[in-house]
Amino acid sequence: MSFVIDPVKRKPRLLTVSESCRYHPRITISGGWIRDWGFDIGDRVFLLKVTAGEILIRIGTTIDDSDITKYCHQTRGLSKFQIRDSPYYRLSPSSNNFPEIVITGAWLSLWGFTIGDRVSLTWLEKDHILMKVVAPSSEWQEVLQKKKLERQVAFATAMLERHRTAHPSLYGGAPKPIQKRVLAFSRAKQAQSSLFDELIPSTPAGGAGDAARSANAPVSG
Repeated sequence: MSFVIDPVKRKPRLLTVSESCRYHPRITISGGWIRDWGFDIGDRVFLLKVTAGEILIRIGTTIDDSDITKYCHQTRGLSKFQIRDSPYYRLSPSSNNFPEIVITGAWLSLWGFTIGDRVSLTWLEKDHILMKVVAPSSEWQEVLQKKKLERQVAFATAMLERHRTAHPSLYGGAPKPIQKRVLAFSRAKQAQSSLFDELIPSTPAGGAGDAARSANAPVSG
């Protein structure tokens, strides 16, 4: 594995917890960006529960005592159920020959991950990635609903302006230029804070991207 990584390519990634065929939480980590982070097909994957809704992913080398001391908020009573190191946890090739791993199982619910949660992946240090819930399912669904309603409002506004232009007598006045109204809406939208800024706490790397995709060979817990 190579760890000479461009900091620009090390920005956090976003994905959504999906549902497996057995109705368990399912997390698919896949894409060319995994190679940008220094990992490749065949690398072993080890998981450590940091706290509810947070998992330390270590790729290539096993979890050790230093990881537990450094990242776990509570080390007392740490059991084998909080570390998953199955030999079947490996980055396998996807249909596009990208590194990929599918993490699924009822145990994910016990670790604080539920179907529909919005999750971030953050590069911490060499072979260490933090996976964390940044928006619970109910909250993320409201965010998606808000974006949907905003698109509907924008569409309805544009259609209303076109109708006003075509039938000014129905509106009791001269039609207002569509271009100015659309430009004003665009500027107002740009002034709003980024959706990712609202969901992800500030990190040295900053930024976010989506890493969710369907998988070929799920790894069940």
